[in-house]
Amino acid sequence: MMRAAGIGSMGLATAVIASMTSASSAYAVEIEQLLGRWSVTEYDECQYADDSEGAPLKLERDAEGTHIGNYGWLCTVKAWTKDGDFLLGSAKDCGSEGGDDTFDEDFVLGLNAQDRLLMSRDDKTGLRRCPAVQ
Repeated sequence: MMRAAGIGSMGLATAVIASMTSASSAYAVEIEQLLGRWSVTEYDECQYADDSEGAPLKLERDAEGTHIGNYGWLCTVKAWTKDGDFLLGSAKDCGSEGGDDTFDEDFVLGLNAQDRLLMSRDDKTGLRRCPAVQ
């Protein structure tokens, strides 16, 4: 299971959404299709281990819920609802490294036609899926 670490008080959307370049519509998915490691398009974060500061975004699931985060911060969503082509979830008591205060975060997740993870309805670029770790 991932452990909390942090990107400070910066919101998730600010930290991971890349530049908006080309429009791509999302398509309906299940959370299982989104599990794995995801990197911004401009950098190869996939090369970094999950316990390093350069780690990509990771989504994993266990009995406690869906864990979303990377080295530095962690949120857990217990339940997802579908809203059109997107999944909506809320996390309570997210943690970040170096911060004593927890925070709540709402998530909007989807996939575009290029199999990129969208983290908002307005995201046009998305995060690319990292190859499976050997």
